[in-house]
Amino acid sequence: MILDGIPSLDSWEIKLTFLAVGAALILLAALVNFVWRKFQDSRTESWPTAQGHFALGRSYTGTPGTTGSRIVRMEIAYYYSVEGNYYGGWHRCAAGTEQAADDLIRRLNGKAIDVRYDPKKLANSWLPQSAIDALLR
Repeated sequence: MILDGIPSLDSWEIKLTFLAVGAALILLAALVNFVWRKFQDSRTESWPTAQGHFALGRSYTGTPGTTGSRIVRMEIAYYYSVEGNYYGGWHRCAAGTEQAADDLIRRLNGKAIDVRYDPKKLANSWLPQSAIDALLR
């Protein structure tokens, strides 16, 4: 028979393989996110800044991970003004728990922050992680 020698789906080898692939995908996603943020930080370094403020935020639980765990994320809106016009954006990041995300939102809500914006397209903006970290110290 063709299936002779192939482990069943209930075997520990198959479960271990799925677990290893899932862990590798999570690590790859984290690495891609880290590289993307560093790229954006360096790409926008020469952009001018405008005084902005955090507005409202929310936390939510995302798609289940491979181990059945849920991913907690937070997003908080910000706005800034350039040449008399108002623009806005969202800062999104992962959080350990919904409680931690909600605490972070409360700490940032209403705080002023320097927003980097694209001088060619004023509605494009970026918040470097270092600016947010400085606010939380």
